[in-house]
Amino acid sequence: MQSVFHNLDLMRGVAEGRNSCPACMDTKLDDQNRNCLCVFFRKFYQQFNATVPLHYRDIRLKDLRPSSVSYMPKEKQAALIQKIKQQPDESWAFFGPIGWSKTTYEVALYRHALQKVLKETWQSSVPQSVWRVSAKQLMDEYHMWVTNRERVDDKGNANPAPVPTVTREKIVKAAQAGFVPRLFLAEIDKFKMSKFKNDSMFEVIDAIYENDGQLVLGSNMTMDELNDPNNFGPHFGRRIMENCNVEDYHTGESFRPPVAKKRLLKQVAERFPTPAVKKESKPCSN
Repeated sequence: MQSVFHNLDLMRGVAEGRNSCPACMDTKLDDQNRNCLCVFFRKFYQQFNATVPLHYRDIRLKDLRPSSVSYMPKEKQAALIQKIKQQPDESWAFFGPIGWSKTTYEVALYRHALQKVLKETWQSSVPQSVWRVSAKQLMDEYHMWVTNRERVDDKGNANPAPVPTVTREKIVKAAQAGFVPRLFLAEIDKFKMSKFKNDSMFEVIDAIYENDGQLVLGSNMTMDELNDPNNFGPHFGRRIMENCNVEDYHTGESFRPPVAKKRLLKQVAERFPTPAVKKESKPCSN
């Protein structure tokens, strides 16, 4: 009977409610029956499908191949795919125009991470340690959370807005439980920036960095645009460069974290030079 679990299409149908599990026949899906592997597939697809668009749900890291659909030259695709497969648990930042497979690689890495964690934890109750969310959704959640913490219903009962998908507290809780916190942040340039959103986003990214987590993100922006104080700013860019393998499709350059950080500091210094401080002349003593 265990062989049925190798039929991924069948188990996806079970997880999505289109088929009954051929092993347990969906009976008593509770703690007494949680050793059935269908519980793993249900947990996986419940979380995976909640944030991954239908178009990307068949993407798997092991199946990645150069594609003629991507605007990225195939030889560059092949080289990058090889690097990603060799380092799937490291942090990545993909910068480039639309159509350069940024979301494809991000989803492939997310699927890999989610499967890896659930294979170890699906029979346990442990803190969530893998999140995928769009930057816009996350910032909207933070806005609702902060502005509606004291909200009450018509009867005067407390009815605060839900806690955002990922917070510093959730990241720290996962790390303290012995898990690597992993954040897959989609479309970081698809929301209007404000000081509140900048501070909230930096708090999350900083928490991932401080707890040795994995960060994977993609953006249509150039690195200069990312580091512009009117967008995210150099403090945000610095955390990404310190944490991520950077693939900059705009320039064709690739950087590992130490090199990326040096490049960022040089860019910031060139673009936003520190004004020279005029030294005060001391009076001559006789």
